[in-house]
Amino acid sequence: MVTQKSASYASPIVLILAFALLCSLSTVRSDRERDPSLVIYLFEQFFDVPGANSTDIIAVPPGGSLASATFGYLGVAEFPVRASSDPTAPVIGKSPGFFFPNKEPLNLSIFKLITLDTEQYKGTLFSASDFKVLRNLTSETELTVSGGTGSFRDASGYITVTAVDIGPDHATYKYAVYLSTCRRTPLMFH
Repeated sequence: MVTQKSASYASPIVLILAFALLCSLSTVRSDRERDPSLVIYLFEQFFDVPGANSTDIIAVPPGGSLASATFGYLGVAEFPVRASSDPTAPVIGKSPGFFFPNKEPLNLSIFKLITLDTEQYKGTLFSASDFKVLRNLTSETELTVSGGTGSFRDASGYITVTAVDIGPDHATYKYAVYLSTCRRTPLMFH
């Protein structure tokens, strides 16, 4: 049985919830409509190229050939980070991490740090995600951003990754980083 007193409390609560829902819906927009907080480029030199200065290796093989990138291996990587896709652009950071394949083809689990040392950014982003291997220039995958240090302390958000160059022995990836406010303090970008 609803009493007069409980009904009088329910009306404002329903109105507040409805207002909050409408406000959140009106402010939701696609992240594609906003500019990324940061755009960087990572350069990969494939590990299976003889004589190349590889940026990733198979650290623990699955028991078969090192070249068989199959379920069961563990890889380690450290990619140089640049501000542009030009392979001769100055290195502004590094991106170490490790990865291993899932049972789904062309799908890796990756744990990655992106450390920048520039005039504007000094710190590290942390990302842990499933990663769809990019085989062409139209593919895209996403990584989570779940923390950081320095300029990126307590950051959260995501990264869209696209390949901008894929050669027989290398690849260049564009990382568009979309960061939201920190849990404690807002990030100041741009």
